[in-house]
Amino acid sequence: MNDLWQNALDLQTQAIEAQRRAIEASAKMLDPAKAMLDAQDAMMKAAEANRKAWASWAKIWGID
Repeated sequence: MNDLWQNALDLQTQAIEAQRRAIEASAKMLDPAKAMLDAQDAMMKAAEANRKAWASWAKIWGID
């Protein structure tokens, strides 16, 4: 019975270790994903600024 108990404990230890590794891998994937999201946000803001600049020029030239 002691061997069965030890095997069950070993199995639980391995499962916990596998979960820990999965969490660490997920965390490593989130950093690039956040960088990509930040880059997309910056591109969106730049596009909006560009649109505003063109609208201002159009207004200056009376073609709005």
